[in-house]
Amino acid sequence: MATPGGQDTLQRFFKAWLSYDQLPASLPNVSGFAAVAPDMVKETQTFIQQVVLTGRGGLPELLTASYTTPSQALSSFYDLPAPSADYAKVERPSGRGIGVLAQGSLIAAHSHEAASSPTLRGLLVFERLLCGQRPQVPANVPTLVTASPGVKTTRQRYEEQHMAAGSGCPTCHKLFDPLGFGFEHYDKSGRYREQEMGLPINSASTLTEGKTEIFAFSGLDDLAKNLSTQQKVGLCSSGYLNAYAFANSVACLGETRRAEFASGKLGFIDYYASLAAEPSLTRRK
Repeated sequence: MATPGGQDTLQRFFKAWLSYDQLPASLPNVSGFAAVAPDMVKETQTFIQQVVLTGRGGLPELLTASYTTPSQALSSFYDLPAPSADYAKVERPSGRGIGVLAQGSLIAAHSHEAASSPTLRGLLVFERLLCGQRPQVPANVPTLVTASPGVKTTRQRYEEQHMAAGSGCPTCHKLFDPLGFGFEHYDKSGRYREQEMGLPINSASTLTEGKTEIFAFSGLDDLAKNLSTQQKVGLCSSGYLNAYAFANSVACLGETRRAEFASGKLGFIDYYASLAAEPSLTRRK
């Protein structure tokens, strides 16, 4: 793991796990996006390099780091302070995002071309951080109501159609749309916005399991901080890392130090390297 090849291997895990490199080539009505889209992917790679490989950080650091690593062109696109050089560290202003969930590449990759998507963003957290099982899409899914800029916010449209009682939609969408609402201060290109076409944004929501509220959050920063303290998130993340390391969907082959990782005491690179000492690396039933 100290070699460039070993670190590239771990970087490939993050691409597969978070799908942050699946950006559209362009976005309608977003001037300059196509020019900086490659920079977004490079920013996230550099951010992971700093947090995970250089800083030997774990899940809490990945989710709550206060800085990002944009190019100078990208910092202008985001309206963030300019870095001293391309992909140098820049502290984010308070309330303007923390950690990997606020990376523009990740947000844009989980958006629609014409608008943000609480569903896609919520599914990212639901599947990749909480190990939820995506329900099978029914055959009779209605088309989402067309965006109404300046009339209704994205959240209002999604709540009216996805969460309306009697429609059948809430059965599935209540699992992940509320998580996606926490991202609504970020537009389809990953840029922070105070309002949506002049309308106030509500990014407060809750994570629930069944009828139990796990935690409430006031926006993306608060969501990331709460997720970073959940043992379930640590166990889910380490399960994905196990499956990647052993090329096997069985997520419990590397248990010796998994609890340390899940509790935030062990970083990604040290946990991943520790899997080489697991008996299941060479012996399996």
